[in-house]
Amino acid sequence: ALTEKHENALTEAAAEYESKVAALTADYEDKLASCESKLDAANLKLTQLEAEFGEKLANELKEQELQLAEKHGQELKQVQEQAQEAINIAEKEKTEAYEQYLVENRKRKQVHNKLIELQGNIRVFARCRPMVEAELRSGKCEDVTQFP
Repeated sequence: ALTEKHENALTEAAAEYESKVAALTADYEDKLASCESKLDAANLKLTQLEAEFGEKLANELKEQELQLAEKHGQELKQVQEQAQEAINIAEKEKTEAYEQYLVENRKRKQVHNKLIELQGNIRVFARCRPMVEAELRSGKCEDVTQFP
């Protein structure tokens, strides 16, 4: 009878443990299902956040691109203005140099013409020719040259 009591107690204990194990299993399965649903919700939220972050990032990149384009546009405009200013200065210097060239060229031509005139006048004043017989007979002139 003692073994029967033990067997009954063991059977009751086993049934009790089985019911506890079933209850714990059901509880853990419920918790697992709850965790899986929370994981799915978190994954959905993560996907939404990634999409939102991607949009924000794209907008920020476009904004930065526009700012850089504006900045480079302003810098390019400044460089173009400086280049145009340098071109204007160079044009002015070229014009001044050309005008100075024309003035100096006129002076050079005047000096050259004066030189040619003086050379021509010297040739005219220093021309040597043999004396004509009439000059020699008159006695007023004296022959100071000799021709071979």
